[in-house]
Formats: sequence, C-alpha cells, structure tokens
Amino acid sequence: SPAEVIADHLRAAELWLFAGRRAYETGAMSSSVLMLERAWAVTDPSQAIWHEIGRALVQVLRTSGHVDQALEVGTRLLASSATPFDEMHAQLELARAATTAGRWDEAAAHLDRALRTAATTHNSPNALIDLTAAEIAVGRGRFADARARAESAELQAELDGDHRLVGEAWLVIGRCDRMIDGSDPAAAFDRVIAIGRD
Repeated sequence: SPAEVIADHLRAAELWLFAGRRAYETGAMSSSVLMLERAWAVTDPSQAIWHEIGRALVQVLRTSGHVDQALEVGTRLLASSATPFDEMHAQLELARAATTAGRWDEAAAHLDRALRTAATTHNSPNALIDLTAAEIAVGRGRFADARARAESAELQAELDGDHRLVGEAWLVIGRCDRMIDGSDPAAAFDRVIAIGRD
C-alpha cells in the first residue's frame, strides 16, 4: 500500500541519515554526501526529516569544500520551508555556506533574515548564530567583535554539549588571536586539538 511504501522510505531515510552523520563524524565526507543524498531522495518537503537531512547535507557539502552545491541545497531548503524553524535553519546554513565562500555580504544578509525569523521561534540556536556572526566578522577584519561572538558561541555550545561547535568556536578565537596584538593564538589551537582527541 502507499502508506507502507512511505513508511519504508522513512525508515530507509532515517538509517541513511544516521549513517551519513556517522560518516561525517569520522571524516568520510564522500560517503556521508552519498548517504545523505539517498536519504533526501526518498523523502519530500512535506516531511520534517527532509529538512533535517537537507541541513545535514549542506553542512557536509560546505565542510568538504563543495560550496556551490551547499548553496543549491540550502536554496532548495529555503524555498520549501513550511515553518519559521525550517526557514531560520535554512537561512543559517546558507549564511555558513556563504562564509565558506568568502561572500561576506551574502552571508550577513542570510544571517539577518535568520535572526528576524529566530525572534518568532522557540529554541533559537544561539551558539550557531553567534558562531556565524563571528565568522562574518573575521571575514570583514573585525577581530575583536569576532572574538567576542566566538566566545559567546563557545560558552553556549558547551552548555548545549555540542563539541563540534565548541571546536569551531575555538578555531575562530585562534584566528582572531593571531590578528590581535598581544594575543597568543597557540592556547586556542591547543584547545581545538584537545577537543578533537575527546
């Protein structure tokens, strides 16, 4: 029956999403992309998991340097956003992909739209918002502002138990410290290494 087919597709998508995330965590980017693309193909925008898979796919594509593909997926996510939560996360993923490409104005515009949407939702991802703002500030040469936002992101990510985001925040702090007179970036980069070992 059609209901059974949908249920089978959802189960398959959940398994591929889980496997894709595991592959990403171990650095197997190509495998992760393949699994997430399969998961995305058997779901549709009317299902919450489609948006979750799409966000994960943008993250993996961005991290592995496929920024144009990440922006394409993010644009599809945004166009199909049915809730403020989905729209906010799509805007954040687009902002992060734009920062990876060094498109600071585009990234800032997406972040501004994400912030406007975040004001209407519960469970705003404050660490991710602060980290994205920090990355944009670094790109624009505002290192003191960037460091303050990265510190805020790191504290919130610690509270959330998000070790990957903690590490990303420390990387930004280290990049800022390298550019700020009298700062020592070694401590921040040592922290990133320690987080990677945990």
